[in-house]
Amino acid sequence: MREDNCTIRLAERGDGALLSALFTQLGYPTPGEEVDGRLGEPDPAREVLVAERHGNMVGVLIWHRLQPMHLAPAWGLISALVIDEGARSGGIGAPPPAGGEKPRRGRWPRAAVSWSSPAA
Repeated sequence: MREDNCTIRLAERGDGALLSALFTQLGYPTPGEEVDGRLGEPDPAREVLVAERHGNMVGVLIWHRLQPMHLAPAWGLISALVIDEGARSGGIGAPPPAGGEKPRRGRWPRAAVSWSSPAA
């Protein structure tokens, strides 16, 4: 998907070092090899989306689908949302314009929760 010179795609093995740098900005230093290993582990309840602008990775969003036994419908959990320090205030994390791409129906929940940690 392209939006205003920004490409959104699924993360893949080989993105570990770049994702590691973004996670470090969030306060979670994780070696790139570990990130690549986790990307190689299939998880149908997880999507890792990266944003690229002009060929550079400038953001990541990690989204998990949760289906608590006692609740319906499913929930979404955003465990990480990072915009590279050099790309902040440039519109990368802004909501899509009205009439933009619609979310896929049925696969992901209607509600989402997220949390953050204090800056490291």
